[in-house]
Amino acid sequence: MLNKIRDYRNLPENRDLLARRRALLEGVTHRVLLGQDFSDLSAMATRDGANQASIHYLLRVLNPGDFVLGKDASQRVYYSLSVESQLLTAEGKVIYTDTQNLQEYLTSDQVDRLRPRSLAVAGRLPAIPGKYQLRVDITNLVTKQSFAQTRGILVPAFDHTLGMSQVVFASLSTPQRDFAQNQPFSFSGVKIPVAGADNVALTGGDPVRVIYQLWEEPGSPVSLKGKNLQVSYLIGQLGVATKKEQTQTVDRSGFDLQGNLLMGTDIPTTDLHPGNYRLVIHVTDPDTNESTSQAINFRLVGGDRQPPWNLIATLLHQLGRFGGQLISAWSMRPGTAAASDRGRLSEAGCRCGYTRRGHVQCPGLGLQAHRRCNRGRGHRKAA
Repeated sequence: MLNKIRDYRNLPENRDLLARRRALLEGVTHRVLLGQDFSDLSAMATRDGANQASIHYLLRVLNPGDFVLGKDASQRVYYSLSVESQLLTAEGKVIYTDTQNLQEYLTSDQVDRLRPRSLAVAGRLPAIPGKYQLRVDITNLVTKQSFAQTRGILVPAFDHTLGMSQVVFASLSTPQRDFAQNQPFSFSGVKIPVAGADNVALTGGDPVRVIYQLWEEPGSPVSLKGKNLQVSYLIGQLGVATKKEQTQTVDRSGFDLQGNLLMGTDIPTTDLHPGNYRLVIHVTDPDTNESTSQAINFRLVGGDRQPPWNLIATLLHQLGRFGGQLISAWSMRPGTAAASDRGRLSEAGCRCGYTRRGHVQCPGLGLQAHRRCNRGRGHRKAA
């Protein structure tokens, strides 16, 4: 023992520790930050049920050549991505962070089929009413290129009279089943293939498929039977007097108990020539004269367009109800004390000491549960 104390600085364990510290100081990492002209971010806030809401997003790389695949030592082709999505307050304070890695090997047939298509990554985040800044950063771990976008988004309260979500355009491909109901742009177990939102390029001659959600005050749909909403779809161009209008009547009894109704319609474009257009959707309640509207820009282009290559950042965070209390998902840190208020995003400690995003906490019961946590068995209630 005395010999070790005398020769402490030359002990193998100490020398290894000093070498590791020196390597950390000398190590250099880099990342190429591409401007906002290389990608586009579409976002949509939806109400999923009683006191539950989500923010869906789709980040598209505009040029297929900007995303490069990798090859390993055995010449197998693969992709490797890091997807980080954040919710920030209006003042810019980060309140929610989700980070996921997506990677997979591709066959030669898949490479030939995907090479001419641009990359699109979709994700979904839980949210509560409020104004947010949504920031999405996708890094190609092969080339260290990063595509980042930020968008402002409003998640409305659950008690307003008549409201409307952001508008997105869906592709004409067949919707897929989503039994877990946790994928982005998934409604009632059906996942809608989204093409984009503002300023997206659509194929001229194909119908424009519009998707949005209408909101009313929660209540029994039976009492609304026979009452209608009038919807107007108006398409026009800047400086052109001619407009294209399409109307629709919506039966208010189609709203669910929480006051949500998913809307979708196809607008023909056979009489529209290629160019930039603006779509205005106006919804009116003829009984009360209340109205709401949304506007979105899009572009019609000629020829056949390749659909995007869609990857999905799976929703690891779940929202649910226990005893009528809102469960708020948060990026968890081990060792922090539970500190949450009803109706606010919260932060709570994890007894397993394992750092993993995707935990949820119930402010009413103090119950902590784990999602996809390797050490999540045998958890107890929070103190």
